[in-house]
This record gives sequence, C-alpha cells and structure tokens, in this order.
Amino acid sequence: MCNLQKAYAKALLVDREALAAAQDAADLVEAESIFQRAYEMDVNPLLEQVRLEMGRDPHPLTAYRKSGYYEKISAARVGGESQGWA
Repeated sequence: MCNLQKAYAKALLVDREALAAAQDAADLVEAESIFQRAYEMDVNPLLEQVRLEMGRDPHPLTAYRKSGYYEKISAARVGGESQGWA
C-alpha cells in the first residue's frame, strides 16, 4: 500500500505541460529528465500529512504492527488449513 501511494503521488508530480512540450519537440532527454525529477522527489512528508488529515496514522506499517491484527489472525489459524498459495 505504501509503495502504491508513493508511486501515485510521484505520478501526480510530473509536470505534464513540460512533458507535452518535450514530447512535441521529440526531446527524449528532456522527457526523461521530467520523469526523473518527479520520481526522485521525496513524497513521504506529503503522504504523512495527508494521512494525518484523514485521521489515519501517518505510518501505516507501524499502525499495523501496533494493531495486533497479525497476532489475531495467526492465533485463529493455529491447527487450521494454510491459507497460502500452496
């Protein structure tokens, strides 16, 4: 989930007008540079702020670990059938 959110946020940072201009000019180097600038941007502070504004924990994996959900589902599966792909 976190990687998906990061990828989406970075996709939103692509300068679409500059990219269109680079594409129209067939300037592959500039187009690549535009994508790289968005890709290299640190979006973690933005994502943390959005999560806080939504009333969520800013660190989803930490929240998952604290929730006890893993322990709950692990205990429910003791002696039961595996739910994996095997």
